[in-house]
Amino acid sequence: SLIAARPITVFLDDSAATLPEVFHLGGPGADFRRWNNTGVYENFACAAGPVHVPARFSARAAGGGWQIFAAAPGRWIAVYSTPTLGLLAVFAHDSAEDLLASLLQANPAAELARGFVFPDGRRLAYDPNAPADSWVMQSFEGKTLDRNFDRWPLISGRF
Repeated sequence: SLIAARPITVFLDDSAATLPEVFHLGGPGADFRRWNNTGVYENFACAAGPVHVPARFSARAAGGGWQIFAAAPGRWIAVYSTPTLGLLAVFAHDSAEDLLASLLQANPAAELARGFVFPDGRRLAYDPNAPADSWVMQSFEGKTLDRNFDRWPLISGRF
């Protein structure tokens, strides 16, 4: 297999050049060979380890375990991080405070280990502790996610 576990990273349009300079999620512990970092779905990521926040960022809003960081004008990075669960989501939103309030209302902390509800009500289910031979991301809006990655584009989007 050519698959190797690496941190899930967020690349912003900035001058960051090394891993400590970008938001990223790893797995539990330092042994990356034990990580299952398949927890990525459309502007959302989760892992069974904490989120690394670059030192140059400071939260614009925080509460209930969440921190909201400015990524660009009108773009926010929401982070929920504990030693055993890291969540990171990118949003277009008017304000950090309003985004935080909607995340707190939609996502009781006790339920975050199994799923996430976007502010618009869409639901994503995951298992951050999934074994290495299975997928972390399970379903979106109750529909099992397409995991036939041979059909996926190698890269897509605006760059």
